[in-house]
Amino acid sequence: MDPTQSVDLHLGLPPVHSKGRRGLLIYKGMRIVETGRFKGFSAGKLEAGKAMEGTLKLEILSFMVELNGRKLVQLDKLNDQFIVNDKDDALRK
Repeated sequence: MDPTQSVDLHLGLPPVHSKGRRGLLIYKGMRIVETGRFKGFSAGKLEAGKAMEGTLKLEILSFMVELNGRKLVQLDKLNDQFIVNDKDDALRK
């Protein structure tokens, strides 16, 4: 892993199923996106029949949770953005 490159994690979750008032299924797509910088890595131990227990440390610079195309939370340290329910709260300053 190149420590000078940014690290992007995109977690696309399957649709969430919840029952409405009439027992109907409601489908909601959810996406979580994190962007950060590489801070450290440990490969762990290599033993036969056991997990390596490696670790990766990242500094998170941007974090977003999106539900059905609507930004529930977005925090961006580099661009000074704090968005909650599609409204930029950083503009209130």
